[in-house]
Amino acid sequence: MDEDGFVFISGRLKRFFAYADNGIHKKIFSLDIEKVLLRHPAVENCAVVPIPDRKTLEAPVAYVILKDNASADSQAEVQAYGAEHLSGGYRPVKYYFVDKFPLKKIGKVDYRALEEKAAKT
Repeated sequence: MDEDGFVFISGRLKRFFAYADNGIHKKIFSLDIEKVLLRHPAVENCAVVPIPDRKTLEAPVAYVILKDNASADSQAEVQAYGAEHLSGGYRPVKYYFVDKFPLKKIGKVDYRALEEKAAKT
């Protein structure tokens, strides 16, 4: 909400995954993880999707597009940044560094395709 009382929606309510730890279940929203990773100066864009996990029900996987000027060490730096700034169910279990995301016909990121790809690897 801004100072004038206008509410802005910054993500889809359906983009969450189930996380369980010590018998406590909660929803973790992908956008919360993406916002943190996007703060890293080498990250152009990112998308977080869940994969099945026996221990926690679902675990996050991050697909990251690096900026053109990113250094050779940027992948390791982004992973270290995620480990430092995210904890528990918010910490991605895998990172995939890609040049682009699969898109739907209307130009939006195809999160289902990313989920399917992550589940296969």
